[in-house]
Amino acid sequence: MWEKFGHPRKLFFIIDRRLSGNFMKQFCWIFFIVSIILIILGLLGWWAGADHPYKTFIHIFNPQYDFGLNPEILNAEAIGTPSHLQRIIGFIITMIGSLLLTGLLTTTLINWVDRRKERWQSGEARYHITKDFVAIIGTHKMVSNLCNTLLSKGDIPRWIVILGSRDTDEVRKEIFESLIDKNHRKRIVVYKGDRSSKLNITSLNPEKAREIYIIGENFPEDGFDHDTVNLETYYTLSSYIAEKACNDTKRKRIKCHVMFEYQSTFTAFQYFDIDKANCHLLDFIPFNYYENWAQQVLVPDLMSQKPNIYKPLYDTPIDSESKKRVHLIIVGMSKMGVAMAIEAAQVAHFPNFSSRGVRTLITFIDRNAAREMTFFKGRFSNLFEISRHRYVDANQLPSGGYTVEHFYDANPSSPVSKTHKWLDPMNDVDSTSRFKGENLGDKIVDIDWEFIEGDISNPNIRDYLIDAASDPDSVTNLAICLPVTPEAVSAAIYLPEKVLHGSHQILVQQSTTDALVSAIRKGSDAINGHPLMKLVPFGMIDRSNYDTERRDLLAKLINYTYGLGPDEDLSKIYSSGELRLKDVEKSWTEMKGNKGKPLMSMRWSNMYHASAIYYKVGSLGIQEGAEITTEHLAQLARMEHLRWNVEQLMMGFRPQLSSDSRFNSAEELRRNMIHYDIKDFDSLPKETRDKDNGFSRNIPMMLKALRYFDLKQYSCEKGTDSGEDDKK
Repeated sequence: MWEKFGHPRKLFFIIDRRLSGNFMKQFCWIFFIVSIILIILGLLGWWAGADHPYKTFIHIFNPQYDFGLNPEILNAEAIGTPSHLQRIIGFIITMIGSLLLTGLLTTTLINWVDRRKERWQSGEARYHITKDFVAIIGTHKMVSNLCNTLLSKGDIPRWIVILGSRDTDEVRKEIFESLIDKNHRKRIVVYKGDRSSKLNITSLNPEKAREIYIIGENFPEDGFDHDTVNLETYYTLSSYIAEKACNDTKRKRIKCHVMFEYQSTFTAFQYFDIDKANCHLLDFIPFNYYENWAQQVLVPDLMSQKPNIYKPLYDTPIDSESKKRVHLIIVGMSKMGVAMAIEAAQVAHFPNFSSRGVRTLITFIDRNAAREMTFFKGRFSNLFEISRHRYVDANQLPSGGYTVEHFYDANPSSPVSKTHKWLDPMNDVDSTSRFKGENLGDKIVDIDWEFIEGDISNPNIRDYLIDAASDPDSVTNLAICLPVTPEAVSAAIYLPEKVLHGSHQILVQQSTTDALVSAIRKGSDAINGHPLMKLVPFGMIDRSNYDTERRDLLAKLINYTYGLGPDEDLSKIYSSGELRLKDVEKSWTEMKGNKGKPLMSMRWSNMYHASAIYYKVGSLGIQEGAEITTEHLAQLARMEHLRWNVEQLMMGFRPQLSSDSRFNSAEELRRNMIHYDIKDFDSLPKETRDKDNGFSRNIPMMLKALRYFDLKQYSCEKGTDSGEDDKK
């Protein structure tokens, strides 16, 4: 018999599968079964003596009702007594009704509630959120601070929907404990799921999001595949949104921020347009956790009214007559160390290079400096074919035998050390640089690089640090970028006393929490002038402040100002009340790739320029909204060109060679990563120099406009755009 219908367990499997579905399926199946039972009971009750089948249902809800009772007869004595059979059937119907109503349905409802609770706790529940929400894909440790940042803006989203593979209860706890305003807990929705799954991505309704952040997971979950999976997630997202868009060209672009863990990956995607097909739908914005921290430390917030524990790399303004040199010593060529060096190279440009030849010095100290130097120079090969640099193996020096005259060079232009010479690719007789003898000028780059191999505990390196901190013409900054927290703290507190006293600031990387360094600072605060007060923690995973609105707005103002005509002036536009945010946004939106140069590289050129403006105005002491003197104007233009040279070389562009005559246009040159303006400022065409001068004249007014614009209004701009800063 069972062969005809299959094994009885198969029937149970079908029933179990039907009843283990979602609540609506459960309800429909139970409603169907209950309806069949009630129909059968109704017919049975009718047969047993009820006037109508519906009276059976009345009896289920009212057991005192007898089948023989006719409510139309008012004389109860005229009603006959129910038979024993009727009473037995009435009892059976009552019991079945109780079972159905108080048992099966109630149990189902309780089970449904329990399952909903369990699904919510485990992150399996999905909600149809389609309006006013931000999607975060990944539960990296920075998610807590990112939520705080999003919820502190002028126009906070109604929902923040998070998808990640970590335990959802753990993620909720982290976020809820970190929220500044606990009332915002109701805005947080956490889903559990693998971000590489298209099904999980589509459950977020990403095509309706205000913004999307792809931050990925922590190392235990992602391993070394963090960047690969994040990029794969972006492409999945992009193709899905393209399907949903249905060729709607008027649709606003959604900002999609993608975090890359490794600096090399991040650098590659900073300067290339990777998704031209869907760029009208998604605005790809790469960011890097370590560079984000480097900007927090080295680039003070122009709009912040709060005290900043981080100082700029200089102490007092460095004008054209100053002999002071900014020196950044980075202990550890870790991801954080490299990010700090790259950011410093973008912003640390000062006017005394053009007048006195004083260059910023960036020094790496690492146990494997030779190996790391090879990678670093290979990555920025064009830069190191122009920049002066040297390598020193401190492990091969006689301990304690080197002082300022032997190892530390106060002025590499006339080095004292004969053993550890500086390589000057543009001037050395034996140099093999392609750019030597190309008439590019003598002042192309104002950054020197130094790579010292050895441990920070090495006596030779300790002597070097003492000499650097004791140099009266050096503003020495020390950044200990060792990823292991106890090792970084030990390296900091056991620095020579002269280094602690003589350094401008000592930054100590703390990967998880700043408790150790903060406790040391708090303890030393009781002793007035204690040198350990100079220790400043940075790099904490839960303190990464990815809030770039001010920088982005300044970058857009820079782009807008570069786009002004020769007869237009930002001061006049501002004074007449015609400077509007929508015009600034429009100029950014309508910018396209220029003469073969990728749009992404133009955007980052704007952003790095925005970061460097603080150093320009700070070093010259220029006040917001003030008139710029002719002398300052010339200095600002030269500083900007030096910054731009370094930026272009780090992007991968190179100067034009005499052998490049085969290229017939500027567009063709740029398509081959060649730029004809990478040269000394004095070697530039007059038109280009005049444009730099014109832009520099507007810097104080740009800062005034930055303060003028309502940032809350700016944060409401949910569309996203792209711009350029290709001044040449």
